[in-house]
Amino acid sequence: MNIDSITNILNNFTFDILQQMGVSSNQLYLWSAPIDLIKDYQYYLNMNETKLASNIFYNCTRPWFGRFCHYRFDSSTSFDEIVLSTIGKNYDKIENDTCYNHIKCDRGGGMNFCLDWREICDGSIDCLNGLDEANCSQLEENQCDENQFRCQNGFQCIPKMFVADDVFDADCLDRSDEKHKTYKFPTERCPTNPAFRCEESLCQLKEDFREWPCGDGSCVSGYYRCQNGRDKRLRLAMIKASSVSLSEVCIQALNCMQEILPTYEYNEECQRICSSQHCLNVAVKEHCPPLFDFTIGFTSIGRLHFIYYNQFPNVSEILSFSPDFICMETDRQCTHHQILSINGSLCWNRSVLNLHHSYKNWLYLLRQIQLIITDQCLSSEEIQCSKILYHCINSTKCISKHRILDGIRDCRLGDDEECSLHNSDLYPCPNENDEQIFDNDRFENRLTFSAICDGYYSLTHINATDETECELWQCNNTYTHCDGFWTCLNGLDEVNCPSSHCLLPLEHECVSLTTFKLTCLHISRVNDNIDDCVGGTDERQLCQTQYPLSNQYLFRCANTSICISKHEICNQRPNCPLNDDENFCSNDFNKTSIGCSINIHEFSKEKKFLCTFGEGKVPRFEPSLRLDNLPIFPIPTLFIRQKPMLNFPKTTTLRHVSLSKSSPVNLYCNRGIPVRIRTLDDKHYECLCPPAYYGDTCQFQNERVSLTLGIRAPSNWRIVFSLILTLVTDDEQQSINSEKQIDYLAFRDCNASFDLYLLYASRPKDVAKNYSIKIDAFIKQHTSTVYYASWHYPIPFIFLPVNRMSLLIFIPLTRATSLQQCSLSCIHGQCYRYVNTNNLFCRCNAGWSGAKCNIKYECDCSLDSTCVGVYNNQSICVCPLNKFGPHCLLTRPVCQINSCFNGGICVAANVHIAENGFICICPDGFFGQRCEQIATRIEITFDHEMSIPSNLLLHLVTAISKNHPKRVTFLTNIPVYETSAIVFVSIPFHIVFAQIEENYFLIAIQTTSNETAFLSTKVQPSYQCLSMSIFFNETIMKLPLIRRIKYYHVPCVQQKNLACFYDMTFICICDLYHRSNCFKFNHSLSHDCKGINYCENDAQCLQDDSECPSTSACVCTECHYGSRCQFSSNSTGISLDIILGSHIRPNVSFRKQTFIIKISLIVNIVMFVVGIISGLLCVLTFQGKTPREIGCGYYLYASSITSLMTMTLFVIKFWLLLL
Repeated sequence: MNIDSITNILNNFTFDILQQMGVSSNQLYLWSAPIDLIKDYQYYLNMNETKLASNIFYNCTRPWFGRFCHYRFDSSTSFDEIVLSTIGKNYDKIENDTCYNHIKCDRGGGMNFCLDWREICDGSIDCLNGLDEANCSQLEENQCDENQFRCQNGFQCIPKMFVADDVFDADCLDRSDEKHKTYKFPTERCPTNPAFRCEESLCQLKEDFREWPCGDGSCVSGYYRCQNGRDKRLRLAMIKASSVSLSEVCIQALNCMQEILPTYEYNEECQRICSSQHCLNVAVKEHCPPLFDFTIGFTSIGRLHFIYYNQFPNVSEILSFSPDFICMETDRQCTHHQILSINGSLCWNRSVLNLHHSYKNWLYLLRQIQLIITDQCLSSEEIQCSKILYHCINSTKCISKHRILDGIRDCRLGDDEECSLHNSDLYPCPNENDEQIFDNDRFENRLTFSAICDGYYSLTHINATDETECELWQCNNTYTHCDGFWTCLNGLDEVNCPSSHCLLPLEHECVSLTTFKLTCLHISRVNDNIDDCVGGTDERQLCQTQYPLSNQYLFRCANTSICISKHEICNQRPNCPLNDDENFCSNDFNKTSIGCSINIHEFSKEKKFLCTFGEGKVPRFEPSLRLDNLPIFPIPTLFIRQKPMLNFPKTTTLRHVSLSKSSPVNLYCNRGIPVRIRTLDDKHYECLCPPAYYGDTCQFQNERVSLTLGIRAPSNWRIVFSLILTLVTDDEQQSINSEKQIDYLAFRDCNASFDLYLLYASRPKDVAKNYSIKIDAFIKQHTSTVYYASWHYPIPFIFLPVNRMSLLIFIPLTRATSLQQCSLSCIHGQCYRYVNTNNLFCRCNAGWSGAKCNIKYECDCSLDSTCVGVYNNQSICVCPLNKFGPHCLLTRPVCQINSCFNGGICVAANVHIAENGFICICPDGFFGQRCEQIATRIEITFDHEMSIPSNLLLHLVTAISKNHPKRVTFLTNIPVYETSAIVFVSIPFHIVFAQIEENYFLIAIQTTSNETAFLSTKVQPSYQCLSMSIFFNETIMKLPLIRRIKYYHVPCVQQKNLACFYDMTFICICDLYHRSNCFKFNHSLSHDCKGINYCENDAQCLQDDSECPSTSACVCTECHYGSRCQFSSNSTGISLDIILGSHIRPNVSFRKQTFIIKISLIVNIVMFVVGIISGLLCVLTFQGKTPREIGCGYYLYASSITSLMTMTLFVIKFWLLLL
């Protein structure tokens, strides 16, 4: 390629010219120069390497890019949008499938249809040589650790903390870790979504079948078809490979009728024969013989023949009918149900194989037959069940004992789901009591306060519902008032509402029976069994009782019990005996709308009322907390938080130039992205393949390790860790096949999971070797890096094309140290232990690698970085905070002097998490993107009658629309002699509870989230939340929650001064009208900080948020103190730390220190002055020879010098402790 002739280069400069122009590497970075070129230029500037002076930087014109400006996309949008638009628009136009080509698969009959990696070890033999299911029996024998969850596929073990954590991002390939969710991730979106969750997924095993893979992350069952047409291409390949000795018309009719060629794809061919299913049946009967062999399909043990009688039923639905007989050419001995042998073929009747008469899909029918026959004809000599496996009855199939009673029939006869296999240790068989306990737990999880006694039957329990025993319930409460539906029998909850046209209080809207005009009716005339309004709108109980699950049938015909739909009124057809559903409609007959149609704006106000009354009735499953009518206290201080005006960089909007949907360029790269290459004709493209694919057109599926990594560390750490993940061989060389780097900051990445690909160095991978994932953690500082710890995880089942692993690592409290006594020979390194296994390993010095650190390589990393190995002939470097690039030669431009306000620390953002260039680590009292906002300062004092606790738990509750309220908990320690506690809060909140030991106190309510920067409140006995057991007897307390909750308005009614109360599930606040407002409150706080409990001496660890904590604290036991409760005042020894440590108030002036500290300081000063004077006088006295002539003169002289030194050291120790 002649660079000079290309016009897509704006200009070019040599490195020497760039240096003369004063251009920095940061400027090249901002000009979007390639990172390797920027690295070379910085190396040239640092080392003054003359041989690089002639290197050229080509400044590309947009949209060209690359070292020589020879690449461009056919769209000017962001790369994310290019990916989504390219793949999202062309999935239905793909004509070729991506293939896993490292197994040479012969499907039989010369069928040219390649394997998808998901078809390997899926339980169905697809290749004649059976290679796709080779070694797969090992998967059933896999066992997981106690702290792991065994995925349904058997070969995956994931941390139990990952189970049911994210319905969209499952950790099991088959998504079995998220199967409990009522909402499932829609895999049908995968054809247009190249996300990790789609590429790394298997098809699920259902009750009696496994879904079929479409090759793009989506799976289909018998009722659906692949959007990319992979199932269609398989059908065509099967038909092409089959030799059926029937007439062409017969074959075509059978193809259409059996839906081997789907009629929705082949309308022309099928229409040529007939236009309906009934007509296809006629065509088959006319053109096919009475008994015929219609063979479509092969198995690894022989060719299958499907024998049909020409007696297909006349149905209008397109179905795939099972053959009457299935015969197979094989020399194997098949077990059971062999009924006859014809010409060397073994034949079975459809009934003895338990096949259904028909199926919705031909591929599903074929797959079921193959599974059954394969199960019957693999001889017991070929597979011997291990003792840890279960042997299916009348079958050669062996399954893991973990599959017994798991709700899925794995054995053909279903014997793995029979309760006779009950094992109390492993497989609890359900009984009535188990079901009741399960129902109770499920019921209490669904129960919401707003759904109780609301007139809608939402929940049903044993001998009770949410609408029974409502005599003591306040029907007019926060959740029912003015919701459009009468919860009270007289509609008290719907009077005085803003939407009402009635001006007087306690009146309902009503269409008069005499005038047919909209008027108002006093509540005293409602529910008195006398009709005063058209449609019985004043007597609604009857229709609500007849139709408890509908808000449509509320219009009651006069003097009858007939309830009709609102769509039947004013429809010009009388539906009531007295015609009262039409009498009031005369004013609307000239309208075009009939009944309660959508043209409601054209209705008279009378008809509009009758068409819309009762529409507010909806299921109240909303768990949201409403703040209406709650008392507001304390009165917030009128110091409004100022929202600073920040000038953030503006985002440049690019002009969208997208490819057309039918563009052949987009089809060129399968799941990859086409990029244009600059040539003379400008029509050449290459493909950018995602890690899961390779090839000129991304047509091949890669062998890989797909890793999800979770990291846990104390949430209050403000340390940036760099984790180096390498895929290495477990041999003496420990060659690195691939590597990834992650930056981790605990409070920022609290719940983040990192999805990564690790690829093998060769294709195919060397299955004779063992591989493992090694993780090395480093602390990133501004000018250096420090090694911290390492983990090691072997790769299981190396024969699988995709090894999906989910790992959870806990960063230890202390940094790993090298071992002096080690059995390994670390020639150029030090000996350490892995965190997760305690196995020894050698950590090599820079420039050395291998199991014994005896293999030399050249390290090219900068002096302030750490070299951890070599990959692809490039050094792997760990950069300090202010550096980046392949060799850590480049300086990050994002963190400037004024990047963070109010003392915040600037940290470059993690590219895996944030789009912004940096984040700020804020000090206490500030928050925001740049620490620009002042946190709310809550000052808590205590009533004079209460003793001051040593610590206080604050529960901040935030009401969220259409969701459960969010609770965040803070622990604040109250030093000795303090009378108040101060907490800085940066999150919005509405309600605050203080917890002292097991007692709750309501200390603040505000209906709008905290807009003030200061809030002062007090813990008072009158606002203590009392236990429910105080108000009710033992009989009521033992009632199930659905019955007990009906009494929860009683305490607020009877105790006018009651602030709040609680039980094991709810906490309730009494509102201004003495009604209860309850919401769920988890009293069982986890005290292990999600498995990261670094507190000592049996202390409890608490975090401010169960989901994404930002702080953690230790609740110390008696006689212990310190940030980790590491100090004890109960020791047998006596030291200043034990005596004074707990009395010192850090970061407080001397005037505000405790009395003991003040007295100690005075005594210390007096002792020091007296001791110094006394010691000096003694030294002067015994300095002369005469006093030392007595027997003890030298002893007294030495003793006075020692006392001076002791007193000096004591004073230094005291001040070090105090400061």
